[in-house]
Amino acid sequence: MDKNICDQCGKEFFEEDAEDEFLLEYPLHNYSNLVRCLCGDCAIQAILVEDTGVYMETCEGCNKSFDPIEDDSTYRLHSKLDIGLDDFSRILCADCALEVELDEYPLESDFDEIEEDEEEDEDDEYTF
Repeated sequence: MDKNICDQCGKEFFEEDAEDEFLLEYPLHNYSNLVRCLCGDCAIQAILVEDTGVYMETCEGCNKSFDPIEDDSTYRLHSKLDIGLDDFSRILCADCALEVELDEYPLESDFDEIEEDEEEDEDDEYTF
């Protein structure tokens, strides 16, 4: 078994040990999705501090490779909801998540009408 050298700290490590350490901290992530050669500690730290360009995912909607940290920022910037990419039941890039949002949630104008209807219903409930 060959040792690797961490791109971040220069420490020698065995990939299998780094993967085990990484998966203990981030069980829903895949160590092989790291773009750089990182020991377990540096890989964990990169995810923790949301370092971009280190970890990639593949979108289950369009099959595109994307940086989940960058795409989460993009999604939150354009979304009308107060959620992030981690709140979806599938791994989605920002573009696909925004499409799902449009499909599953009413447009803003429709949402305003729903809120007005709910307010009218509430007023009706409290009249004597």
